[in-house]
Amino acid sequence: MARLAVIAGKGALPATLADNARSLGEDVVIIRIAGQADADFSAFEAFDVRLGAVGRARDLIRDAGCDRVVMIGKISRPPLSQLKPDAAAVKLLARAVGRGDDALLRVISDFLAEAGIETVSPEQFLPGAMMPAGIATGMLDDAMGEDVNRGSAVLDALGGHDVGQGVVLQDGRVIAIEGAEGTDGMLRRIAPLIDPASTPAIFVKRRKS
Repeated sequence: MARLAVIAGKGALPATLADNARSLGEDVVIIRIAGQADADFSAFEAFDVRLGAVGRARDLIRDAGCDRVVMIGKISRPPLSQLKPDAAAVKLLARAVGRGDDALLRVISDFLAEAGIETVSPEQFLPGAMMPAGIATGMLDDAMGEDVNRGSAVLDALGGHDVGQGVVLQDGRVIAIEGAEGTDGMLRRIAPLIDPASTPAIFVKRRKS
C-alpha cells in the first residue's frame, strides 16, 4: 500500500493530522522541517530536512514509498542569508520569483507531481478543524451585510496578488488587511482602531484557493 508523507512545520496540527491519518488506515511518514517542526513525532518514521532542501525532501518521500503528501504547519521565514536552497530549490525559486507564497507552493506541488507524488488537502484528515462557511457569531443587519460584501470584494481583488486572507471593516471602511503578521497579529494590531460606539466591526476571512 502506498504511504502518506506529512511535511510538518510548527505547531500541534501536523501531529494531530498524522494521528488522524493513521487512524484512517494511512501509513504515515513525517518530513520534519528542521528548526520549524516542534511536535512529537516519536511514534512515526520521521526524517529531518532543512528548509530549502526541496530535492532531498522529494527523494525521501519517493524512497519511503509515498504517493501523496500533505503540507501543514506554520513556517517562519529565515533571513535570506540563512536560506541555503539546494539545486532543485534554486530552479523552483526562479520559476516563482516575485509571484508570492501561493505561486511557490504550486511550483513545489508541480515538482513533486513530476515524481509521481500528489499534494493533497489536509482537510480530509482534520474533520471539524476547518471553520464552515457562514456567520460565526451573532446576527447581521443590512449595514453589516454590506461590509461583508465589501470585504469579500476586497479579498477577491487581492487574491491574485497573494495578499492576505482576511480583512476587517467597520461602517463601510476597511480598517485592516491581513499581512505578513498573520490573522492573530492583524487582529491584535487593529483592536485600538475599532470604535465600540459604532456598528460592530466585521472580520471577513477566506481560505486560499
